[in-house]
Amino acid sequence: MIKKMNIVFIATLALLSTLYSCKKETTTNTNTELTVGTLELVEGSLNVSGANFKVAINDPASVASKKRLCYSTTVQSPTIDTAGKATGDQIYVTDMGANFSSIALTGLSMGKTYYVRAAVVTKSGAIVYSSNVLKIITKTATAGNLTYSNLGYDTVTLNTTAGSSGTIVGKIYYSTSPDPAKIPGTQSVPTQTQVVLKDLTPGTKYYAQIGIETGSGEMIIGSQIEFTTKAYAIGGNYKGGMIFYIDGTKLHGLIVAKEDIGESAPDTEEDKKIFKWGLYGTAFDCLDEDGLKNTKNIISRINDVAISNQTAAGQCVQYKPSSDPAGFQEGWYLPSLEEWKILNNVPNIPNIKDEYWTSSGQASNPAWRVKLTETDPLKRYYLHSRDEKTRVRAIHKF
Repeated sequence: MIKKMNIVFIATLALLSTLYSCKKETTTNTNTELTVGTLELVEGSLNVSGANFKVAINDPASVASKKRLCYSTTVQSPTIDTAGKATGDQIYVTDMGANFSSIALTGLSMGKTYYVRAAVVTKSGAIVYSSNVLKIITKTATAGNLTYSNLGYDTVTLNTTAGSSGTIVGKIYYSTSPDPAKIPGTQSVPTQTQVVLKDLTPGTKYYAQIGIETGSGEMIIGSQIEFTTKAYAIGGNYKGGMIFYIDGTKLHGLIVAKEDIGESAPDTEEDKKIFKWGLYGTAFDCLDEDGLKNTKNIISRINDVAISNQTAAGQCVQYKPSSDPAGFQEGWYLPSLEEWKILNNVPNIPNIKDEYWTSSGQASNPAWRVKLTETDPLKRYYLHSRDEKTRVRAIHKF
């Protein structure tokens, strides 16, 4: 009887063992249906702040729940937990998405070693890693260099040389302080092959350098250059004229046109080179030391554009430098008596002739003229009838 019971017990154990083995094998087969192949770097995708990867994932039973890239600069075998999160402070993860032939990993630091592998969490909580850990080293970028040319009073041309590839945002930073790329809020312009900086301060030393921001927010800074803008000087060329006055700030002054109004007209058309003052017979006081105010007042008092355009003041307002497209294209005016006195003390005024109108006029008929060939200072400036013609020379503020 005991022998029979032993035989039955042994048979029962064998049956249970077989059933348990079948169940375990089925579970194993289900888990191993999902496979993660070798993680590879997409050729040519590595840059200073990231790269693209590819991996073959076989999941015929659709058991995958979370698909991650895990990576680290310190942990050579980075891991994740069943929630798909990194298992340590020095490990990071990103979702692989659905395109396993181009998995983007971004925001990396340049010039660093990273250990990367693919990881898939199944619905049952199992974690399957790629068959390898891929070691990559991000590239180190350079920002390019600068040279300068065409140095002016308030402008300069900056020429750039190309930096390395993989950069995101590039700017040229400039300031009157060294290392402008490191100064918060400093002036900047987008990088181009050639950039013209404008509205600089004359006679001032500047520093400039290229700064490139990577995808991870790192700043790549190029070498620094220095340049000093030209200082204004009497007799210097500027914006279509010659400088004849500089104020106490050394930043502002007056220029005189290099030609008379109508100078480009043929010699036979003398009427296009000489003009009336206007407002003949009209009681009008125009004696401000600022010729720009006088010019505006004359035109306003005439109150007829067609008429004022034929006067000395109106001709100055219309003036554009014939030989300098980069010169001031508006804002020219007829100089006052006081401004002509300043101008008269400056040597080498371009193409100067004999007699010119000022914008200064008395309440009665006469207006002031200047006769440059007169050696007696008391006779050089005199009142003359407004309805007669003479030459006109425009000036401009800067």
